[in-house]
Amino acid sequence: MSTAHQETIADRVRKILAEQFCRDDIDLSANIFDAYDCDSLDVVELTMAIEDDFGFEVPDEEMYKFEVGQGIADYVTANIKA
Repeated sequence: MSTAHQETIADRVRKILAEQFCRDDIDLSANIFDAYDCDSLDVVELTMAIEDDFGFEVPDEEMYKFEVGQGIADYVTANIKA
């Protein structure tokens, strides 16, 4: 049984961040505002991409807590439906 082709949630979040910020050097431990020049519109677009990819809605009050890529991955992990 091989899991080599299964993407983790962190991998998927990294891919979303890479597309959002047009970069391929995404560091999940980096602050997205400092490292990728993220602004409030980016947060909204990022949240929409997460909702589309993972299939659940992120409340506005949670969306504005997103600051670090790993924190986003942790949030998705805690809230995704199996």
